[in-house]
Amino acid sequence: MTASMLSIAVSFFAMGFINASWPIALSIAVTVLCALCLQGSAGATYAIIPLVKRRLTGQISGIVGAYGNVGALVYITIYTFTGPGPFFLVLAAGALVSFFACLLFLKEPAKTFHGEYHISSVDLDIEGEAYLSNLNLEPEIVEEDHPDRIQMKVHFDD
Repeated sequence: MTASMLSIAVSFFAMGFINASWPIALSIAVTVLCALCLQGSAGATYAIIPLVKRRLTGQISGIVGAYGNVGALVYITIYTFTGPGPFFLVLAAGALVSFFACLLFLKEPAKTFHGEYHISSVDLDIEGEAYLSNLNLEPEIVEEDHPDRIQMKVHFDD
């Protein structure tokens, strides 16, 4: 993630200096490089999501997508007040800030690629409810003289 953020910062910085004097092939090469770095970073961002909390992957993906849209609105607002050159330099500065944030705060969770997945109590409750929903429970009277005592017979659905 840190490498992709640094590559985005460098490629946006280079795009900030593209002007009419640049050869068209070099401009296209820098644009393609920037697009590759940007798409790779987006993939890396969504690859981190299951590491946060596997059970909440959908909710966290929604939050990431929503804040991505907020960021797009902020940057398009900046673009309306500046030209293309300063806009790409602002993007490069934002990517550089993200690079340092990843470098300082992003740590690989312990036992991320460990063979055993530690199930939380909430995960166990969800698994237990799913197991019980597949059971057919039929009450049976155990003793004729004590009708308040019943035994549950368990039949599994196939």
